[in-house]
Amino acid sequence: MRSNNLFDGIIMVGVLHHMEAPIEALRSLRRLLKNGGWIAVNEPSSLNPVIQLLRRIRKRSDSTYSDEQRTYSPDELYAQFAEAGFDQVEIRPQGLFSTPFAEVPVRPECIFSILAKFACATDFILEKHLPGLIKPFSWSLIATARKNR
Repeated sequence: MRSNNLFDGIIMVGVLHHMEAPIEALRSLRRLLKNGGWIAVNEPSSLNPVIQLLRRIRKRSDSTYSDEQRTYSPDELYAQFAEAGFDQVEIRPQGLFSTPFAEVPVRPECIFSILAKFACATDFILEKHLPGLIKPFSWSLIATARKNR
């Protein structure tokens, strides 16, 4: 593959947890990156038991919600990136209040919009200043990694 066919960065939101062979997918994506390129993914966290219960209920009650997806602990996600050959792997929690607004539309939209903005701002503050506190309660994990060689 010529270098002009490679990418500086890849971003995936909620994709990896639907794949049958996520490590192979990450290896394929790594091959698409230039040396020094970055990948960032957002995947569901397995740490919060309340959220896991809500996901199980939604899988049973919402026919549009995939029942083939999985969740990740920070260690599992880290291990998959490392096994796929990535360097500088970092995992951080994401979304305590905002994630439900991204997944389930609420009516009327004027109220939904205000609540969503408040939830996003609150999550931003918590993630920036208290990441250790929200880690066991977050909906998702963000993994970033680099291809150095």
